[in-house]
Amino acid sequence: MRERATTRWVFKVGDELFGPVDAEYLEERLRAGEIGPETLVAPEHGPFAPIGTVEPFVALAAEVAVQRRREAARHSARRRLWLGLVAGLVLAVAGVAALLGREDPLSRRELQAITIEALPMEVRVVDPAEEDEEVYADSTPGRTGVSRRPVGAPASRPGPAARETDDLSIETRYDAAAIERVVASRRDRLLPCLRAQAQRDSAFRGEVPLSFVVGNDGKVARLWVDRVGYRDGPLHACLLEELRRWNFPSFEGQRPVISLRFRVGG
Repeated sequence: MRERATTRWVFKVGDELFGPVDAEYLEERLRAGEIGPETLVAPEHGPFAPIGTVEPFVALAAEVAVQRRREAARHSARRRLWLGLVAGLVLAVAGVAALLGREDPLSRRELQAITIEALPMEVRVVDPAEEDEEVYADSTPGRTGVSRRPVGAPASRPGPAARETDDLSIETRYDAAAIERVVASRRDRLLPCLRAQAQRDSAFRGEVPLSFVVGNDGKVARLWVDRVGYRDGPLHACLLEELRRWNFPSFEGQRPVISLRFRVGG
């Protein structure tokens, strides 16, 4: 013990020489991890050797080496765990992004195959006595719009002419030709609404009749989509929003009903 207490030591860290210090100082540095079992030490004026091979430091240096290996193993395990978690998270995000961005080839082909054909229009007048029943209160439950004329009934011919109802002459003063020109020039602007509905609803195929009433101010006053289930909803809202941008010549007298038909295929 006397020799341990009186021995002074020097040690090297890299190219630098430190000391002389006592044995307790070196042991503290070993425990703190500031030097390791490979650190070169020497008694004053003695030869240098790794501290792990020099008494009285051999046992402590071996204990420190074991602790370092355990700590290194724990650190490596934690690092592998974090890398695994990060890799899993990246793969999960990539998988979600792929699912969100993936297009079903069949669905894509079906969407590309959707076709919309505009069929001939009809402009007709509604008698004032029939307007409430025909235009605003169709007798079919859940539907509102223009009632269809029974098969075989004579069709009325629109235009600036006079019609007689209960012996009263009612003048129709709208310009049918002008109405047809406006509809013909803007009808294609309704197609995006129909295409969007066809993309949302695979059952939305076949003929799609719709009718709208033009008010005396030349603005669309009422819209009816003649398909069950489409009285309101996104299709009706889209069509009505576009139709309300249309401007027809203002007029007096009876209000015309414009009937359009589209055929959705694909």
